[in-house]
Amino acid sequence: RAASAVEIMTVEPAGPADRAGLETGDLLYGLEDQDVASPDDLHRLLAPIAGNDALTPAGGHINTVQRG
Repeated sequence: RAASAVEIMTVEPAGPADRAGLETGDLLYGLEDQDVASPDDLHRLLAPIAGNDALTPAGGHINTVQRG
């Protein structure tokens, strides 16, 4: 697991994080097989998939989450 993570501060109802099952307080360590160490990393990795694909652990996008 990556040394750094991004804490999920808010989850919009029916938004990508909600559909992925993420909850406020979760720590997201990896997305798209890449470490997520900052909000900038998260936004950069989300941009290509945000409107085109479901953000789901089963879909292979989310690598590691620790429940808050």
